[in-house]
Amino acid sequence: MACQECDLLQRIPPLPIGGRARCARCGFVLAARPSDPLELPLVLTLTALIVFVVANAMPLMDLCGGWAVREHDDPRRCAADVAGR
Repeated sequence: MACQECDLLQRIPPLPIGGRARCARCGFVLAARPSDPLELPLVLTLTALIVFVVANAMPLMDLCGGWAVREHDDPRRCAADVAGR
């Protein structure tokens, strides 16, 4: 692997958990192995779950009859528009 800073070519050995491979010439971090490989996927999954719940609990728009799109400020207004057609 070539160092991004000084272009020195070097081999990277298998890294232990939490280990880092640094360039022998300039000390730039070439590769790193996370200390807890489940931490990032777990955090991203929980964040996606929170965003999913919020997005489904508070819709921004509704579809009315005839494919008219209304902002979601008053659902009765949309129903009145459809009944008035």
